[in-house]
Amino acid sequence: MCDCAVLREEDLQTKCRDANITPFASTSAWMENAIYLDSLDDLFQLCKMNAIHYIFYLYTFPEIEDYEIDITGMTNLLKKDFDRSVSFYKFKYISSDYFADIFTDIIEEMTEDAQCQNEGIKKVDGSRPDSLEVFACLSGCEVGVLLAEAWDQTEEGEILFLDRKAFYKKYSHALHSKLEERLSQAKEEEERIQQQKASDYEEALKDMERFLKEDTRLLDCRYKTDRQTYAEQLRAEWSDKIGQPLLQKDIKNLVERIYTQRFFPRDEF
Repeated sequence: MCDCAVLREEDLQTKCRDANITPFASTSAWMENAIYLDSLDDLFQLCKMNAIHYIFYLYTFPEIEDYEIDITGMTNLLKKDFDRSVSFYKFKYISSDYFADIFTDIIEEMTEDAQCQNEGIKKVDGSRPDSLEVFACLSGCEVGVLLAEAWDQTEEGEILFLDRKAFYKKYSHALHSKLEERLSQAKEEEERIQQQKASDYEEALKDMERFLKEDTRLLDCRYKTDRQTYAEQLRAEWSDKIGQPLLQKDIKNLVERIYTQRFFPRDEF
């Protein structure tokens, strides 16, 4: 492939006429096993040497519509990616809101990038061909030259525009990379919360035990049903206090144990 200016069709016709060659417009590109030459002059020289008086050519044009980014549509695709990924994360204490800012940041970055690309695409002349294939048939083989202009990148090879598929892959990859980073943090946070809640639970039982040892109402609960009712009341109050449910069996056992210790002191036996 020759990365150089693509000849206009009238200029190609002129060069062919000067070389006594008849050009025919083709509707399909050449075969994959074709032989590439370095320049159009080389092809004409080969035609002259082999008494070939006709060639085929094919122009292609920038498919600008493939590079125009539908921001709303792209946002919806990335939202599906986000929701699908987050749905696989199974945490007891970490909600999906823990990851929400990642999606927001990605969408802001994507939107700015898409707007910039869409503005740039408007400046591309879609009527100007970006490649020209010219080839001849020689001994059953296709021999020719491919002229191309890279309208979607700079002379240094820096990419200026991405088609929709590549654009989506770019931000889908960025989204998943950031989610993976946050997932590691979420696991650590989940473990920290679990440890804290376990500590709060044990401390709540100790606080309730200290309370029951001084509680006068407990001694008035002579019947077990009364103590169970009282235990349920205490469980509800302490659960609200520490922000997590206390197990019914733990509170009932604690009430019964403290009641027994206070109502039947060991030194009486």
